[in-house]
Amino acid sequence: TITDIDGSGTTTAGDIITYTISVSNTGDTPLNNITITDVLSGLDTGTLSLSTSLTHVSSSLGSASDTLAIGEFSTFTATFTVDQNAVNFGGSRNIATVEAADVRAETTIPRQY
Repeated sequence: TITDIDGSGTTTAGDIITYTISVSNTGDTPLNNITITDVLSGLDTGTLSLSTSLTHVSSSLGSASDTLAIGEFSTFTATFTVDQNAVNFGGSRNIATVEAADVRAETTIPRQY
């Protein structure tokens, strides 16, 4: 979601983008050691930095932020205050990558969203 701070109707410097990232376990075993890497960059070029780090909001079955039970999903948020670099870079692109270990086999399972 975008909070239009200046009321311009377009995304401009100073506006706040809230990224919501949902992670789900659709497999048949619980997952632990979940790690989310969240990379923000410009659309054309350049590297940007999130204004706030990734924060765990909730888990559908009450698990901690680094575990997922079978069928469970967790929600995380992070924000970015649009700055002049984002404007110069043609906008922003957010890519989150998730890795977790299968409790039974302790195998790392990478996923990109």
